[in-house]
Amino acid sequence: MKVVRFFGRAIPLTTFLSVLTLLGIASLVTAKVLTHFAITNATITVKPAISVSKDGESWHDAPATLTYELGEIVAGQTKTFNAPLYIRNNLPVEGEWDYVYFDYKYTYHKDLLDAINYIKLSYTTYPSTEEDPGTCDNSATLSGDELRSHATCNGDSCTILRSDIVEELDKLGEGMIQKFCGVEISLRPDAVGGTYTITTEILPAE
Repeated sequence: MKVVRFFGRAIPLTTFLSVLTLLGIASLVTAKVLTHFAITNATITVKPAISVSKDGESWHDAPATLTYELGEIVAGQTKTFNAPLYIRNNLPVEGEWDYVYFDYKYTYHKDLLDAINYIKLSYTTYPSTEEDPGTCDNSATLSGDELRSHATCNGDSCTILRSDIVEELDKLGEGMIQKFCGVEISLRPDAVGGTYTITTEILPAE
């Protein structure tokens, strides 16, 4: 019987080959098991800092699309439209006071933008822990000239950033709600008739 010496001991060749085979198999198994020691999976849900609503009760996390049917206005008329919008800062009230900063981008059809004398927004701000005050005690007016001078038009679509006009971002403190009661629109008598869409986007900003 043929023998080999392994670590100073005489071992039959057939036994030695069997040991080598087992060691090879063990190495393969070990290599397969040790591709990783452990795997963990974790999930997390991130709630946006801003939510919006049309009634202050049914809230939609950003990004959200709210649609308003404003109705009619006659060329040369000044009219107030009931189009409530609520913006809520979802940050909890704790520690240092934190703000969420945002901007507004308005998009108008060029014919409508050319016809605007001014747009006046009424608004108020209150803690989310309190009831809706029902009225708006502040207002902001953007003249047609201001809107047109800061507009970027591509064909018939014109966009304006609010911060380009007032040179600052809007902000809302933690746990606060900003409510817009509606909008007053004044048109020139030579306004071109048609049905137009006014788009307002609330943009996150630092």
